[in-house]
Amino acid sequence: MIKALILDLDNTIFPTASITPELFEPLHQLLDEHKDEFGEDELPEIKKLMAKKAWQKIADQFGFSEELTKKGANILRESSYDKPIEPFSDYQEVKSLSHDKFLVTMGFTKMQQSKVRMLNLEQDFKDISINDPEKTDDTKKEIFDEILKKYHYQPQEVLVIGDDPESEIEAGKALGIPTVLYDKKNEFNDDQADHRIHDFKKLGQIIDQY
Repeated sequence: MIKALILDLDNTIFPTASITPELFEPLHQLLDEHKDEFGEDELPEIKKLMAKKAWQKIADQFGFSEELTKKGANILRESSYDKPIEPFSDYQEVKSLSHDKFLVTMGFTKMQQSKVRMLNLEQDFKDISINDPEKTDDTKKEIFDEILKKYHYQPQEVLVIGDDPESEIEAGKALGIPTVLYDKKNEFNDDQADHRIHDFKKLGQIIDQY
């Protein structure tokens, strides 16, 4: 029986692209200043990925210079968002479930805290964890494992739900936790998680299987 849900934040509870243009404008300017570091097609791809991936992961993927990596981190470390954010409409399906819920998100603390605040998520979750790469080397796998141990769940009693096969889905699989890939834009394959959904209305049916 499923007792708890572990959810990602960005592109799982709300569309990150809805706040990206304003939030990341200073970073886009920085990238434009360093455009000579990238191939012709890389800069647009990097800007697009910023709505999906953490800065540190993008920096590693594209081999950013130390200067660019540090400048970007300095900008993001102090960035926050102070306007209302609309969650995906089907997030209400998650809120209606009585299971314990945990939010685990990766990113700079100040920025992620501001998203949580503007989405008014504090009341929805038993615990909220921000995995800030500048403060810890722990991955989501370690955080998930801590949740299992702290609250005495067995892996099969928890569902991990998120949009990234290489992040929370991979971490859940490594711990033997059933995984649900929230694939709103139909970008992935069925074999990348135990379950793949486009709408949280399907979540109740998945829970009933356990």
